[in-house]
Amino acid sequence: MDRNTQEVPLRQRILSPLAAGFELVTGRWWLLLLPVALDLFLWLGPRLNIAPLWQQLIALLPEATVPAETLAQLMEAASATNLFALLSLPYLGVPVLMSGVFAPPLTPLETTSWPIEGDLATFGIGILLLGGGVLLAVAYHYLIVRALAPEAGGLRRLPQLTARLFGLVGFVTIALLIIYIPLTLFAGLVGLLSPAFSMIVLTMGIALMLWYLLFLGFSVHGIVLAGLPVFTAIRLSISLIQRQMLPALWLLLIVFGGRFLLGWVWHAVDLGNWLTLVSIVGHAFVVTGLMTGTYIFYGRALGAAAQESGIVKRSRAA
Repeated sequence: MDRNTQEVPLRQRILSPLAAGFELVTGRWWLLLLPVALDLFLWLGPRLNIAPLWQQLIALLPEATVPAETLAQLMEAASATNLFALLSLPYLGVPVLMSGVFAPPLTPLETTSWPIEGDLATFGIGILLLGGGVLLAVAYHYLIVRALAPEAGGLRRLPQLTARLFGLVGFVTIALLIIYIPLTLFAGLVGLLSPAFSMIVLTMGIALMLWYLLFLGFSVHGIVLAGLPVFTAIRLSISLIQRQMLPALWLLLIVFGGRFLLGWVWHAVDLGNWLTLVSIVGHAFVVTGLMTGTYIFYGRALGAAAQESGIVKRSRAA
């Protein structure tokens, strides 16, 4: 893989698949329908807030431990939450501009807020919404692959893709918890000695988790495009990034950074009027183009690896 690509400039190896991704999305506008529809729902649709649960938790606190202003801010934040945002999973799920559990405060239409009472109800609804997010992710990635390679996007693959994406989400979640729980315990112990060292430990732990997620960045591509099992797709993603470290990491950073930058700019200029529709459509186009570019990059990397393998086999036979 390296030998086939080392003569191609790094900039071209990154920009070429991205340009091809935007070109494909331009000709297949229907790829934008799902992210635009979900964004509109999160923007103008009903909202699930957890204010009652926060009230129960705050009532358990001693009155003298938390200032009244802080309690008021916590309640205001709880009232602004929208658990429907769990329908968009980070990176894997349908990309939306209205990401995050805090709903936009300004909208051109009045929205309805549905409070959730009880921790068990909140947990159960959250799990159901995360499951719905995986199903939406299956549809989103399936449509991209169908546009790229119609022969690889048969409807009979959908049950298998769904099961494998659920498996990928479960594996990533468990692995992150295995890192996060000991990390927080260790940071708490270190914090007894020095709060500064505790922050250093937490920062290093977060950097470790982000690095871990980057190496798994092409796992969903292996499942949806190549039809690989979960652990095979994970191993191939790690191998691909190890072999093409610079272009692969730069590509993933452009995708993550692009999504973050678009969200940050929108939150900075949002006025809560109908012009937000332009931002929603523009965000769907840019992020879907970037995501399609990662699939093109992955497909080319697989092709280069297969060609390299064929060269090695022929040389051994000779």
